[in-house]
Amino acid sequence: MNHSILNSTQLFFFLFGLIWVTIPEAKSQEIQLETISISNGLASPQVMDIMQDSYGLIWVGTSNGLQRYDGYSWKTYRNIIGNTNSLQHNMIFDIAEDANRNLWIANEFGLTYFDRAKNTFKNYNIDSTFKTAGASRTLQVLTDSQGRVWASTLGFEIIQFDPESDTWIQAPYANINGKPAVHSYISMFVYEDNAGGIWGGSANHGLMYLPKGASEFRPIKFDIENTLNSFENTISEIYEDKDGFLWITSRQGIFKYDVANNKLREIVTYNSGNEDIATFLNSIREDSEGNIWILNNYRGILKFEGNSDQYTEVLIPGNRKMNTGFWTNRLTELMIDKSGIFWFGSRAEGLFKYDPVNQPFKFYSHNAEDPSSLSQGGTYGLFASKISPGKIYIGTRGNGINIFNEEDESIQKVGFSSANDMFGGSARSIYEQADGTIWVGTWGDGLIKMDQNYQELKRYKRTNEDDKKGLPNDQVRVIREDKKVIFGSEPMAG
Repeated sequence: MNHSILNSTQLFFFLFGLIWVTIPEAKSQEIQLETISISNGLASPQVMDIMQDSYGLIWVGTSNGLQRYDGYSWKTYRNIIGNTNSLQHNMIFDIAEDANRNLWIANEFGLTYFDRAKNTFKNYNIDSTFKTAGASRTLQVLTDSQGRVWASTLGFEIIQFDPESDTWIQAPYANINGKPAVHSYISMFVYEDNAGGIWGGSANHGLMYLPKGASEFRPIKFDIENTLNSFENTISEIYEDKDGFLWITSRQGIFKYDVANNKLREIVTYNSGNEDIATFLNSIREDSEGNIWILNNYRGILKFEGNSDQYTEVLIPGNRKMNTGFWTNRLTELMIDKSGIFWFGSRAEGLFKYDPVNQPFKFYSHNAEDPSSLSQGGTYGLFASKISPGKIYIGTRGNGINIFNEEDESIQKVGFSSANDMFGGSARSIYEQADGTIWVGTWGDGLIKMDQNYQELKRYKRTNEDDKKGLPNDQVRVIREDKKVIFGSEPMAG
């Protein structure tokens, strides 16, 4: 999780700077989101972090305090002026849970420890700890598998909590080129890999690594010449996938690093706009199917297929890509919870949920300006084809059958002649037999039998009241099949 580090001067350029992104042409996928806003209990439309704890509760870091969400209600924690035991600052950048199920909270002034059993906060002001001013903002916090706590900061790069002295100290850096390493600038992230090693970002020294059992961070020397070890291309996020590859985002692109063979590859390049502070906001997650999702504040969402270089651009309804190159909805953070639901944070639109299994309903309607849209007049029966999976037969009022193709969302229209339907050809019910025969129950025109090409083969109608073999009524509302196909009809009333 990476977070904004804006001061007043940077904010001006953040608002007025332009980003133009050039990436290879990609496939696209639109997802439907549920919005959680202030009206639903969210403390602020600016959401910087989302975390699910060991109890299954969702914690949200906002610009107006820390929130806990149980799926039904919100509990909000804020700074109380004059109360040193309250939350240190309402601007929350990151949240982590330790082995005792207590929370560490990265905020504008440093870090806060939340003892959940006692319901008390203990604050650590980083400026006071290091005797400086204006560099206390803490961007990310990590509780590792060995019980240690690390943080990345605006002014001191990577720091570590010392439980014996109950204070924070600078993380141990090895000497670089025979000189003490500098700790005096930005670190955007700190991350633990599957082997227990700790990775950290340094604006001074690039990508740093502390192997499990080692005592000092050392900079990584890649196999190729690149700019990752420079401030201009500061690394903003890192993630290890299930196959052991490291995914790295920076201000200038997306990289994949084969640690075992020390092979670095750039797979997406951002050719301009890299100086904008928004490029620091990145998030990388892996879903249950092994796909890698990479979210970048102004550059949208990319979904990589497994650990391949092939990706899909994920689109959100209402989120427009402007001619300046960036998106209108500025996303900040992605978290995938234990049930597989995706949670997105944003800078101004609140919190979003995406359930890839139980997605919100998508509505299809008639558009007079789009001849390929659903026919007007309303819909009646629906039938999913078994012979042609992905095809849905839709009965309409007055416009025959619409055949919806799920793959490309196209609609084919099949009409039929009508003599006794006041709407001009309604399909009240539809049924497909195993041999491909299509049966259509109409509203006044009897029963129509069609072949697989939707050509009418025969029409069955009421003949007279004494004919026991004819239809009892020309309005056919229900079609079912057992050993023999059963057709249900009702009188005109209703």
